[in-house]
Amino acid sequence: MYKYLSPTFLYKHSFKTQLSTLILLLLQGCTQLPDSQAPQKVNVTNRAKIVNGMESWQIKGQIAFLQQNKRQKASLNWHKKYNNQTLNLTTYLGINVLNLETTDGIHTLEVDGKTYHSDDLDRLIWQLTGLLFPSQALPYWIKGVPFSPQDQIKLDQNTALPKQLTSYYNNRQWQIQYKNYKQFKGIDLPTSLTVQQDGFTIKLAIRHWQFN
Repeated sequence: MYKYLSPTFLYKHSFKTQLSTLILLLLQGCTQLPDSQAPQKVNVTNRAKIVNGMESWQIKGQIAFLQQNKRQKASLNWHKKYNNQTLNLTTYLGINVLNLETTDGIHTLEVDGKTYHSDDLDRLIWQLTGLLFPSQALPYWIKGVPFSPQDQIKLDQNTALPKQLTSYYNNRQWQIQYKNYKQFKGIDLPTSLTVQQDGFTIKLAIRHWQFN
């Protein structure tokens, strides 16, 4: 003899079955998802080789120069291709304060509507602005690689990415601190770093990396 099952019973039974199945699927899915919080280590040798091979690149972001009680900040657009480069600094209002163009070792700098030429960029910037600008080393530091074999590098224990770099440039010791990285085309590149030499500091916040 068949037992009559009410529609209410059938609905509750079906709902419980579907709910149990859904919970089971969710639990299975959770066990298959990787932990997004867990830091992944990079291969130091491979990364250094790839990054050092980036001879044509462009960055956009913010740069700040700090010394004693003086602070200067500007938007940065820096494009470097092998030994040639263009570097533009503008205020937050879009007013251009510095234009640099380097071609075949000759640097052309436009400041306050005047144009200057030199084969020594560091000295030229110092004479015009009073700022230390490690022009030859900074393209290495912003990529998170040493400028010279004598540089000392400290890696992050979790990611194996450069955390601190002690570099020697123009007979001065520079300290570079890396705060944040972001992947661009699968390569971890710095997006926040601080460059210090005695009482002088350069801060860089890079929002965009482009390279070939």
